[in-house]
Amino acid sequence: MRIQEKSLRDADEENAEKLLAIYCSNVASASSTAGVDMQNTTLQSVAAYYFSTYSRLIGTEDIYYSLVFGGKYLYDMSPYDPYTVFKEGAPPAQGEADVIIKRVRAGKDTVLVGYCPFRLSDQVFEGYISMNVSETENKIHGLRISCVIVLLFGCIITVMITVLLVRHVLSPIEKLTQNAISISKGDYHLRTNHESNDEIGILSAAFDKMSESIEEKITHLDMELQKRQLLLGALSHEMKTPMTAIIGYADSLMRMPLSDAQREDCAKKIYDAGKHTERLAQKMMELVGLSEPGQIEKTNFDASEFVIELKAFVPPQVEIACEVQSIYGDKALLLSMLLNLVENGLRASDDNPQVRVLITESENLVRFIVSDRGCGIAPEQIPLIMEPFYRVDKARSRKRGGAGLGLAICRKICEQHGGTLSISSEPGQGTTVTASAMAQTMPLIITT
Repeated sequence: MRIQEKSLRDADEENAEKLLAIYCSNVASASSTAGVDMQNTTLQSVAAYYFSTYSRLIGTEDIYYSLVFGGKYLYDMSPYDPYTVFKEGAPPAQGEADVIIKRVRAGKDTVLVGYCPFRLSDQVFEGYISMNVSETENKIHGLRISCVIVLLFGCIITVMITVLLVRHVLSPIEKLTQNAISISKGDYHLRTNHESNDEIGILSAAFDKMSESIEEKITHLDMELQKRQLLLGALSHEMKTPMTAIIGYADSLMRMPLSDAQREDCAKKIYDAGKHTERLAQKMMELVGLSEPGQIEKTNFDASEFVIELKAFVPPQVEIACEVQSIYGDKALLLSMLLNLVENGLRASDDNPQVRVLITESENLVRFIVSDRGCGIAPEQIPLIMEPFYRVDKARSRKRGGAGLGLAICRKICEQHGGTLSISSEPGQGTTVTASAMAQTMPLIITT
């Protein structure tokens, strides 16, 4: 912009310099030829004549010429009084056309005033040019306005593009923020689904992974909570029966006239109900303890000693076979698991109490297989049999003192040992329960 302004103004100044220099040179040449040996007054008149003649010939509407001698105008058509512009400090004549240009304001107009001295004989004349360059200044003003408009328009476009780019860049972050707020309110299924190779894409992928992990954990916690609630409800229901028996027989002892035999029978019923409640509480504590996170005490122990301990707790008719030399795990828990499975097999085999236990190893798993020849389990009941308090035959289980927690505890013990619990059964043919536990991985020893 400044270069354009300077170029326009320099062009006007150069034009004024050329016009005034040529003008004064022509007047001096013509006056010198015509005014040889003239008086001073006559010479001034001749110079004024030629000056006015050339002014009328080449003058234009916005260019005016003036001739000054001795501080007085010999010819002046300019409305701007150019002599006063150079009145103070006018440069001396150099014997040739030296042009000096000044830019001045005259009201609303911008004027270039040029000064050029020239000699005729021994007299010095001063030629002036007054050029109205308001049109050039108007062009410069228009250029400035155009530049401001273009700059303003460019700024507006830049701001709009910047806003769009910022919105485009920040939209994933805004979505992340909204999803985080929604997740904090319980809406765990939301995802950003923003795929890009920049940092925002990496952040979105990490956020989606975090959301998925949170959703899985919350779902797991909800399921565990539901199981706990069902477990507590079932526990309350199971404890209601023995508590009702204890209260009823205790009330009979206090209020009714009973014989010694009847009192002894009531006391025995209260004792049995109390023992059932105690067993139920112990089983619940064992199940809750196995559900809590934490490491169990695993050791590598001798399988033959384990079998000896197992035989001490089971009836003689239970057959036990062991094909492994050592077992890795929590000895007490594994013993408790087998006792539960053997007890279930004996309960299901009233008429033919044949239970067989086989301890073997395959695929890096120690397998405890307990089979019986009892009543068996219907196929639709097998998926439910390992749920707490579920009983295939509720009447017989209560009669034998079962709480419906044995298989649930056995499954937890298997999970703590890195294994599983599976059941295969046919009604009337018997049941086979296979419990597994991870075998100890022996370190590789390299000898040289």
